[in-house]
Amino acid sequence: MGDLTYKPGYRFRRTLTLGLALLFIIQNVIIQSPKLTESRMYRDIFMLTPFTNVVVHRIDILPSGAVILGELRKRRCTFDTHGQGLIAYVLFDDAPKRRTTVNINTEESFSGVGVNRPPSGSEEYWGPWLITYQDDQPTPDNWEIYAGHWCPITNKTTGKPYIDIMTGVPILQFERNLFAQGLWKSLGE
Repeated sequence: MGDLTYKPGYRFRRTLTLGLALLFIIQNVIIQSPKLTESRMYRDIFMLTPFTNVVVHRIDILPSGAVILGELRKRRCTFDTHGQGLIAYVLFDDAPKRRTTVNINTEESFSGVGVNRPPSGSEEYWGPWLITYQDDQPTPDNWEIYAGHWCPITNKTTGKPYIDIMTGVPILQFERNLFAQGLWKSLGE
């Protein structure tokens, strides 16, 4: 039968070990929280993005950039057509990422909707969008597209938008969210 005598240092060491383990876990969560809260999965689960179910179906790498198209479900908000609604970045493994432009001129003729689509309960096609990039520079490894929308500010408890007393319309705020990302290589369906 085991020794049932009281060991005074055992409880202290156990409590100290558990406390240090908990402190380590909290520290790692705090360090990783910006990465977590900015990830597409987190933002889609908590309905923080104006769109969801974004899938890239095709990427064609050209000398002038990459042509990308896919599908999405628009959840809410109005696309920012007057400012910088879409911003793209090309990323490199060994250099800083570079901001570039997204040409969306062909989307309306392709999808019939255009970039400022209304909210929808089903998936819709988006693109083709051209991420411009000159081939006289190093070849990128990845790409990212961020979309800007004007969204109503909502009450966290009721979920209803705040209304401007003078105009009677919802009060809007600008949101920029990661729309899609991928490797800088051709991808066919």
